[in-house]
Order: sequence, then C-alpha cells, then structure tokens
Amino acid sequence: FEMWAPDIHQKYEDCHKYVLSQSKALDCINAESPHSVPFASLTANLGPQTVCWPHQDTKNLSNGVCVVLVLGSFNYQYGGHIVLHEARLVVEMKPGDALFLPSAIITHETIPIQAEETRYSLVFYSAGGLFRWQD
Repeated sequence: FEMWAPDIHQKYEDCHKYVLSQSKALDCINAESPHSVPFASLTANLGPQTVCWPHQDTKNLSNGVCVVLVLGSFNYQYGGHIVLHEARLVVEMKPGDALFLPSAIITHETIPIQAEETRYSLVFYSAGGLFRWQD
C-alpha cells in the first residue's frame, strides 16, 4: 500500500494516528509493529460461503481504498471472483489474494462458489467520517 499509493497511505496513517491519540480507550491491534496497517476497521466475513451482492461502501473515504483479503478452500476458477462494475472487470481471487479497492465509488460484488466449498474474507477499511473528524 505504502509503495504503490504513498500519498493515500500517508493520509490513512495520519488519520489513524490522530484518532488513536484522541482517547486512551481506543486501541490498535499490533500498534507497535512496523508492519501495522493504517486502517481503523476490520470486518471478518466468516461465511462459510462469504459472497456479496452488488453494492458500494458509500461511508468509506471516497478517494480511498479498502483491502479485501480472501481466504477459504474453493476453486477460484469457478467462483469467488470479485466483479467491479464501473471498471467492467472480473477479478479472479485465489485464497490468500488481497485486492485494494476504491469500494466507496466502484460497485462490486462476489461470484458465488460451489456448494461444498468455503470462502471467507477479511476487509480492512476506514470510515470517511474519521477523516472528516480529523479535518
């Protein structure tokens, strides 16, 4: 993230640090690690067949990104793809793949997997309201 989008990464990191500095009640997983992620939130979609209908995450930062980490045991050639509507792309997602996605402005969905398979996801993001609060 820092290598490919350094300005956006810095914006997320600055906001995350600011929010954490506002209250001792707030905590950050792995805050002392040099590899900590600058996202304020994590959603664990535990399925067992995590798929989503077409949607936009309109409360996320509009010029930002979220990260979708795909996990599970499924044949990625037959299902589990992420569809990016406005970009007219279908992205094959293997278990272990991560996708950086401007989820607030691109309609996205997931192709269902086979009945006997499992698919989970971890989604890292920061609500746009945090950036407005910081500003």
